[in-house]
Amino acid sequence: MKRYVYAVFLLIFLYFLFFSIFRINDCDEGYILTASMRILNGELPYKDFFLHTPPLTYYAVAAVFKIFGQQLIAGRILTVIIGLLIALLLYLISRRIMSLAYALIPPLIFMSWGTGQVNIPSFAWFGLLFALGSVYAFIAFMDHEDSWSMMIAGIFSGLSFLSKQNLGLCTLAVFMIFLIINRARLKNLLLLTIFFIIPILAASYLFYIKGALAQFIKYVFFIGAESGIRRMQIFPYPGIQFPQVIMAAVYCAFFYLTIRRLRKKKTAFPFNILMGIFLLLVIFTVVFERTLPHFNRFLDYVKTGAIRGFFDFLVFSCIISIVLSVMAIRKKRREGCKTEMAVFFLSIFALLYIWAGLFISRDMLHHIYSLPPAFILAGYIFYRLGSRLSDKADRGIYSNYAIVFPVIFILVLGFVTNLNNEVFRDSEMPLYKLQSTVKLERAKFILTDAEYAKDITGLVNFLDAETAEKEKIFYTYFPDSEIFFLADRMPASFFHFIYSDTVRAGDEVRIINDIVRDRTRMIFLPAYQFVAIEKLPGPSGNGNVYDLERYIKANYALKKSFGRFIVLERSAG
Repeated sequence: MKRYVYAVFLLIFLYFLFFSIFRINDCDEGYILTASMRILNGELPYKDFFLHTPPLTYYAVAAVFKIFGQQLIAGRILTVIIGLLIALLLYLISRRIMSLAYALIPPLIFMSWGTGQVNIPSFAWFGLLFALGSVYAFIAFMDHEDSWSMMIAGIFSGLSFLSKQNLGLCTLAVFMIFLIINRARLKNLLLLTIFFIIPILAASYLFYIKGALAQFIKYVFFIGAESGIRRMQIFPYPGIQFPQVIMAAVYCAFFYLTIRRLRKKKTAFPFNILMGIFLLLVIFTVVFERTLPHFNRFLDYVKTGAIRGFFDFLVFSCIISIVLSVMAIRKKRREGCKTEMAVFFLSIFALLYIWAGLFISRDMLHHIYSLPPAFILAGYIFYRLGSRLSDKADRGIYSNYAIVFPVIFILVLGFVTNLNNEVFRDSEMPLYKLQSTVKLERAKFILTDAEYAKDITGLVNFLDAETAEKEKIFYTYFPDSEIFFLADRMPASFFHFIYSDTVRAGDEVRIINDIVRDRTRMIFLPAYQFVAIEKLPGPSGNGNVYDLERYIKANYALKKSFGRFIVLERSAG
């Protein structure tokens, strides 16, 4: 059986490795890598450049760069390791409440709906890793009530906070609530609180001795909280759409019919065939969506419903697990229901973690970050269904097709969605054309759209050739900041990206002053942003960067164009 477990984790590792070198990810990756590069350059976060998230992730990536060099692939390999550790923790936590075979289901689901989908060393993945570590320690405390487990839970939840504020605070809040409900001794509450604070105090002291404590507190605590409140969405989930309601009903119906058949000791039913047909339809949708223009709306409708409905099913699994655990706890004496208490705790944690992950965003990308704890509860539901079939629960997963099928369905759905990764950003879901590698040594193994690869290669080669090694360059569009990482050039401003609620109107003066101070010669921006001054939208229509764009248009002229990107050079005089 150990060989079987090892084989599964080897499969997960290879899967993560494949998708971690899949293509350039134009979301937070460049932001994280550029900040890490600036740390290696001797600059200090919050004092020398802008960050509104805690520093742990950036220093970890900087350490990897220090050892292996500033290669984009180094960050991807770090993501592979993080993903494998998360998968291992999902297994270990699951093993506490279910049999071995079923405990493999959560890491298998994570294989398709985890770091394989968002293949960057994100602060959210670091936050999840430490949150799960603290959960594992807290469950150990529930079993033995030893102080060491409580101290470890506190430290890991503090490290989760130092990765992403909302995730760490959510983890601590669930622990505190659970301890209070269970009338824990004051000693345990104090231990949890003190050891949660210790990592934060250590980070604060390091910034204090470098003369940046005030900036650290301002941007991590106050600016971070303000940004989160501005972007806060409706509790606890974004607006539910009709397609996902339909598909959530389909998932629930599947398990309802499964339970009915299990009561009659039957192992298969016609509904499996319907789910199989639907799965084939989803695959057909992803592969052929752009070849049938008159059919696109229907296909996108089906995909949106399938994926969002799957997320809703995971939330439903948490709620069902809460109901099952509460019913079991009521039937038993408190001393005899440690497993049920663990299920109840994990269900509450998973639900609140989903809300914490979606606290600042409504897009599907952030679902991926926040849902892995719910995979444990989905596995628990499979376990409860399968254990009805046999006295030996481990045999249920092999003998009952109705239990195995939804796992396969979820894995394949994740695989085809990965091929269609743009689904996480908007309603349009174009299939990525994996036709060309980026022809840059520093970005080897990275695949991307052929046209995009050509633009990146040309732009980076131009910047390497036309600018000095220590020359600072300014750019105005946040998602493409990985280009500066690839070019190995430093940003010219404290604000090294321009992004709505994190750059306020009052910051424009500082950005312009930075550009002047550093004698910035080169600026790059997306071609669509380069318009004549007289055509610029007014301050109300141009967000918080109206004065900045006026300054750029007045003092810089077009130097070179590379498809979707353009380079500006300071005008003479």
